[in-house]
Amino acid sequence: MKNTYLTLILCIFYSACYWKPFPDEKYVFDKKFRDLVDCYKIGDTMIFKSSTNIIDSFVITNIRVYIN
Repeated sequence: MKNTYLTLILCIFYSACYWKPFPDEKYVFDKKFRDLVDCYKIGDTMIFKSSTNIIDSFVITNIRVYIN
């Protein structure tokens, strides 16, 4: 049982070392999309369903208003 925990901890540690953060450029949306979600505020949850029926939810934690 100790070997299982040790293996699990090592896997988590190594995966964290190779984690690549999502680039900030991917968070820049055009004006049409910003107008669509303008009614939301911090704390709201947005739910998206993909064409393959995968459902993801996102909690709005910060709103920065700037245009690149």
